[in-house]
Amino acid sequence: MKSLLVISCSKTKINEKSEIPAFELYDGFYYRIIKKLQREGKFPKNIDILILSAKYGIIKPTTKIRYYDQIMTEERAVYLNGEAHEKLAKLIEQNNYNRVIINLGKTYHMAIEGFEKLIDSNREIVEIDGGVGDRAKKMREFLLLNT
Repeated sequence: MKSLLVISCSKTKINEKSEIPAFELYDGFYYRIIKKLQREGKFPKNIDILILSAKYGIIKPTTKIRYYDQIMTEERAVYLNGEAHEKLAKLIEQNNYNRVIINLGKTYHMAIEGFEKLIDSNREIVEIDGGVGDRAKKMREFLLLNT
């Protein structure tokens, strides 16, 4: 089953002045979990990652970006919503993902609200919910079960 994991950017970033791939720039809790699983060969090969950035909207992990300091506010999420949920839905359809795993906090989630109405209803949507610690644990367990 081909899946897509959608995660938010992170406040914690490496101190790099030049443009680098987004996945390398972010160094938050979820990124550390994913990078560790990748190093250990435990990250599922059938799961792609997509990032929701407070500054850039929906981006691929390979998208080159610069260090920035912008948080996702409700206003920013509402502003990004139209473009972000349409771009997410388009990428899901283009890449024929069977399952979409959403690991976003409440405010970030506002930026993609409505995307599910734009995709085939036969695609499975898995919402990872709870606080940061709960979501990290659930995401890690989900990834390990789907290796």
